[in-house]
Amino acid sequence: MTKVCRPYTRDLSIPSILDCGGGSRPPDLPGRLLDRSDRIAWLSTARVMAILVLLAALTPLIFEMLGWGGLLLLAILLGMQFHKLTILLHECVHGTFFFTRSLNRRVGILAAAAAGTSFRGFQRAHLRHHRYNGSEDDPEGRIYPALRLAGRGTLLHQLLSPLLPLAAWRTLRAQVDGPRTGDRSGASEGEEPSGEMRSWTGGWRALLAVVAAQLFLAGITSWGGSEPLLAPFYQATAVTFGLFFSRLRGFCEHVPPHDWHGTSYIRSHRAHWLERFFLYDLGMNWHLEHHLYPTVPGYRLKEVNRYLSSLHTAESCRDSMMGTILRRLRTAPSW
Repeated sequence: MTKVCRPYTRDLSIPSILDCGGGSRPPDLPGRLLDRSDRIAWLSTARVMAILVLLAALTPLIFEMLGWGGLLLLAILLGMQFHKLTILLHECVHGTFFFTRSLNRRVGILAAAAAGTSFRGFQRAHLRHHRYNGSEDDPEGRIYPALRLAGRGTLLHQLLSPLLPLAAWRTLRAQVDGPRTGDRSGASEGEEPSGEMRSWTGGWRALLAVVAAQLFLAGITSWGGSEPLLAPFYQATAVTFGLFFSRLRGFCEHVPPHDWHGTSYIRSHRAHWLERFFLYDLGMNWHLEHHLYPTVPGYRLKEVNRYLSSLHTAESCRDSMMGTILRRLRTAPSW
């Protein structure tokens, strides 16, 4: 029997976003797009983690050479890399990054600890996002439909609020917890782990992993405690610039056009070179393709886009995330 890559049709907004015509269903794609590559996954993991640790280790040196201005520049770069760490975690959550489920979870647990959350909590929230995109049950994207008729001030607040330290508490609360009884949302894409693996994806063991990872990173940014004032630099960067880049990307992917009448929206973006440096990684810019075919590894979504190119509209696949932001602000009804 020939393997086929079928679209995920629970999100009923996608056929309306694409130019499918007559309410037709998005196409089945060749099953080879489901193939995973441990080589690509390991190289991507090594790249993301190595750059993250290198930038953290440069903190005292940059501060000594360039002062507070250099530290601000480093914070932007480190926040960018923290954002890419969450994309790595996202790939592991879907179980499509490495070939085996256990390897996806083990690398995912490490990435989650470095990101300051639990693998299971992040997984549960994200799979609910796929299942309930744009609805009140969506923990990640329920705010975006309400922004359809928002003024420019509200849109700018949505984009820039992560830069305020007051927003940090939301990232420090309880994704590090146990499973919700009976909550099996998205089970087909990421079942609950079992046995010893479960103990490290949620609960107190996940909290212990987070604490250990954050202490390790604090040790790197302070050069083993020799610069104690710089010890929380990574964490401060993560909950400001890291969240800012994640929010900016999420805004571009999910904020609906002002004239959209559906309950949710998803768009893709082509790989502009500058935005690729700051925002894109592991195929995340092909976001509509990811929602439609969530079992396809991120590094194969560009090929999925080729199959959907005739169905995309000017709004569903845009040239630039910055262009999406500027256009959305320009078409807002008021301040």
